[in-house]
Amino acid sequence: MLLTTWGGTEYEWGSARILALGLAALVLLGVLLAVERRTEEPVVPIHLFSSRSFNVATSVSFIIGVAMFGSISFLPLFLQVVKGSSATSSGLLLLPLMAGLFAASTASGQITTRTGRYKVFPVAGCGVAAVAMFLLSTMDSATPQPAVTAFMVLLGIGIGLTIQTLVLAVQNAVGRPDLGVATSSVSFFRSMGGSLGVALFGALFNSLLTDRVGQAAAVGEGRAFTPEAIRQLPETARTAYVAGFADSLTTVFLWATPLLVVGFALTWFLREVPLRTSTDPVEHALEHAAGH
Repeated sequence: MLLTTWGGTEYEWGSARILALGLAALVLLGVLLAVERRTEEPVVPIHLFSSRSFNVATSVSFIIGVAMFGSISFLPLFLQVVKGSSATSSGLLLLPLMAGLFAASTASGQITTRTGRYKVFPVAGCGVAAVAMFLLSTMDSATPQPAVTAFMVLLGIGIGLTIQTLVLAVQNAVGRPDLGVATSSVSFFRSMGGSLGVALFGALFNSLLTDRVGQAAAVGEGRAFTPEAIRQLPETARTAYVAGFADSLTTVFLWATPLLVVGFALTWFLREVPLRTSTDPVEHALEHAAGH
């Protein structure tokens, strides 16, 4: 977190502090793996990573976390600075994204219950999310609000089709003793992806913004990059700020698109097994055998 937050802003990417943070992260990851292998009740049992479904679900959850939290963090900024919405309105304008998410999550859950099939949803969801993220990257100050809303709904649908289905896939793939830790691991990787995604996107955005509105910053006499401060700038400086904001934000969305494409590719490796109807180990083993 500190590496991605400080890198390129507080310190140069090649500085001793940033390199030390990267090295520390790798060393501590190694320590974590060593401890988890030896401890009697590990937080994340290492044997879970031998399950293809678990690996796919946690990896895609991480990617979806990056997309979901990254977009939710930066879309209000776009709406406020580029589209001129107030802080309250920009929050309300995110409701279409959440509506799409909840509607898709509910619908996919009902269909899975009726049919017993679930792999199609994360595959379709990551594909839809990748398209939506690319569409978000095409926005500028001239993009009509209905189009922005449609892009957000599409992103919400993609995320909604994916997040809960991945939890179900993991619960269906692991044994009874690992149900709790496997479920929480999927959520943990999604949260970790969101945290790192916001930090990485923030670093990228700050770097792009500094490059693209440097001259406007001079005109603005060093004032903070806030919607209120930008509205008070002279016309020329304000136009430069808005254009720089729009270009920087949409470039962040563009960089997120290939990541979602990777998630889309990974979902094809998800193994679909018959839905678990009991936590009893014997009954689940019989169900699993009958499904094959």
